[in-house]
Amino acid sequence: MTCESLLAKLRPKLESVGHCVIAGGAVRDLTIHRKPKDWDVFVLGQPNSSAMLSAIGDLYEFEESSDSSDPSPGHSTLSIDLEGEKVQLISSPCNTLMELLDTFDWNICLFGFDTGLVLHEKCWKGGGADLKLHTVTYPLSTLRRGFRFCDRYNLLMDKEDIRRLCSYVMANIILQEEEVAEIEEFELT
Repeated sequence: MTCESLLAKLRPKLESVGHCVIAGGAVRDLTIHRKPKDWDVFVLGQPNSSAMLSAIGDLYEFEESSDSSDPSPGHSTLSIDLEGEKVQLISSPCNTLMELLDTFDWNICLFGFDTGLVLHEKCWKGGGADLKLHTVTYPLSTLRRGFRFCDRYNLLMDKEDIRRLCSYVMANIILQEEEVAEIEEFELT
């Protein structure tokens, strides 16, 4: 599946609800010639899940979900299976793709597709470039995602970014004992 073919299937169904764009990992993975594990399709303009569900009708297998690791307030998500591909339909209060990309945490996520490829000016350039923090969304989730990206793409994370996230998490989030140990291990890395 391509970004163009996915949007060609979804946009006619969702045009009455909001403008659809693809952003994040799927676009990045296609750019570096990897098969995406899933697709994040954002419906701009803050539609609710019932409006999205009504728009897509009964054409797709779906389940309403919320990702507890990234509990974005005001966002609703529908998971659908489209021709064997896992697609997340995510409502967003943003009005443009660039506005949406600006809310993403790491430079490796700053890839989007609307009518063509859109790269945020601070996006990861590949070829040995390091992982850089763009903005903090949910600190513990952001920190964990950062380490997963480092492992998956053989990247280095800026030590100041690690310290900043670990400090914020330790000072502001009630953690379980095993999470405290995990953060202390991150700080030593």
